[in-house]
Amino acid sequence: MSLVLQVDFLAHADFIEGLQLEFNPSMLPMPLLKLFICYVVGHHPLLSRLFYAGGALGVGKASTTSFVWTSVAIIVMNSFVTNLLLT
Repeated sequence: MSLVLQVDFLAHADFIEGLQLEFNPSMLPMPLLKLFICYVVGHHPLLSRLFYAGGALGVGKASTTSFVWTSVAIIVMNSFVTNLLLT
């Protein structure tokens, strides 16, 4: 027995109109810039922690440190870019 779920609450034209109703093209560069900055900042641990010492303990310490600094960098850059682009 197959279960087919058909949702027919909204016509296609109404859906497209709803998408375009509140669309603001001037807001498009902000998420793209934030995505690029987070991508670059997110690769910092890859580049900074290529070498570690101390076996499993060293790997854990290096990954924890890089995670914390990456999180802080993303939060700071996010607030900076948001304030820069929205003011």
